[in-house]
Amino acid sequence: MGRDIFRARVLLVCTSQKAQELFYRLLPDDKIASIKTASSCAEARSSLMQEGADICLINTPLPDGNGVQLASFAAKDCGAAVLLFIKKDGYDNAVAATGNAYVFVAEKPNSEHFFRQALSLLFTTKQKTWEEESKLSSLRDKLDEVKIVNRAKLVLIQYLKMDEATAHRYIEKQAMDRRVTRREVAESILSAYEYGFEWK
Repeated sequence: MGRDIFRARVLLVCTSQKAQELFYRLLPDDKIASIKTASSCAEARSSLMQEGADICLINTPLPDGNGVQLASFAAKDCGAAVLLFIKKDGYDNAVAATGNAYVFVAEKPNSEHFFRQALSLLFTTKQKTWEEESKLSSLRDKLDEVKIVNRAKLVLIQYLKMDEATAHRYIEKQAMDRRVTRREVAESILSAYEYGFEWK
C-alpha cells in the first residue's frame, strides 16, 4: 500500500450548521473516502460502532453531552484520530479527561488558519498510523508464508525424500509454472497430504 491511496472515513459530530459548513469547506477532498454526520453523542457512538471512522471531528457542546467521553471512546475503542473543539473554560478538563495521543483538543473560537493546521496534523497522524499498520500487516503475511512454505518443504522431505534445496526449488518451480504464489503451492501440498492424497 502506498501513501497516495490512503483515504479517511470521517465522522463529523456537530449541531451547528455554520460549523458543519466550515468543516466541509476545510476538509481535504483528496484525502477523504466518506463523510458521515451525527448531531448527538448517542448518534455518533452508534455510527462509530456500526461503521467505524478514521477521523472524528467533534464540535461541542452537543445536546446529550459535552463530547469529552465521546472523544475518548472514538480514540480508545474505535481507533479514530479525534479533534475535539471545546470552549476555553472546558479546555483544561477536556485535555485531562481524554489523555490519549489520538485526541487533539482545540479551543474555540479560533482562526480558520488554526483549523486548517489542526486538520492537517490530524490527517498526517492518522496516515502515519495507517502506514505503520500496513507495514506490520505485510510483515505478518510474509512470516505466515515462510512458516507455511517451510511446513510444505518438510512434507516433501518426509514423503518424497527430497532434500531441503530440492524441495525449495520444487515449490518455486510449481509457483512459476502455475502462476500462483509460493504460499498457494505450499497450501496445496499441505492440503493434499492432510487428506491422504499423493502430491504429484
